[in-house]
Amino acid sequence: MSQYTGIKIDFRKWISIVILAFSVFGSVSWAFWKLFPEKAAVISSVCFFIIAVSQVIAAVKDTIVIDNEIVRKLCELRSQYIAYFNKLESLWLKYNMNMIDTETAMKEYYQLRETVYPIETAKDELNINKLKKADKKGIEQTNEYLKTRYNVNLSSSSSKTVEAVEDCDK
Repeated sequence: MSQYTGIKIDFRKWISIVILAFSVFGSVSWAFWKLFPEKAAVISSVCFFIIAVSQVIAAVKDTIVIDNEIVRKLCELRSQYIAYFNKLESLWLKYNMNMIDTETAMKEYYQLRETVYPIETAKDELNINKLKKADKKGIEQTNEYLKTRYNVNLSSSSSKTVEAVEDCDK
């Protein structure tokens, strides 16, 4: 989730930089009329084109770039996922260390699963699209966490991990 949010925020920054660059270049190029009066027609056409492009990008920015409210909701969703997975990990540890029996573990697991519906609803409302780069980075971080924390190495089967994640999304 943090990878997804980071990519979206970076994209938003780059769009803002492009708009600023086009706007500044379009505005500054008006000064070239004084320097090259014989090319005024060409310079004005280029200036109008650059300003038009910056205005079109600015107009569609709200459609293609996430706003601050969506970023806030993504951060809240990430926190909800972290809390859920911390509880899931705690349950697994209790079971793995024989602190609870199989029947209790299954009962607690299904109780925990019931708490995921608000998280999934929030995720659906945000219309989160798959980003291959973010998914790949997330899988790498998960594998590293499992290797460091539990000495479980999934790196050699990362393609199977990717397939499993994609199957869960269907």
